[in-house]
Amino acid sequence: MKLRYFMFFILIGLLFAASISGCSTASQVDVTETLSEAQTQLASGDLDGARESYESALAADPTNAESNFGAAMLGILNVAVDENTR
Repeated sequence: MKLRYFMFFILIGLLFAASISGCSTASQVDVTETLSEAQTQLASGDLDGARESYESALAADPTNAESNFGAAMLGILNVAVDENTR
């Protein structure tokens, strides 16, 4: 139950970060689509898929705040979640 609340707050933080970031170039649009996919994967509990999506977004734009935040939060979440509970 605590994990579900933790994931909910991570998702809210990511959605907030997405709402304050703008996109104006094709690269940023691709990153935005990848981040949207990562958020969907995270919400459904697909941590490995979300991690891959965040890494893909970071490869496209290493300075993107939402990508960095998401990757960092997944790192924390992976420490908090035992392999047996995935």
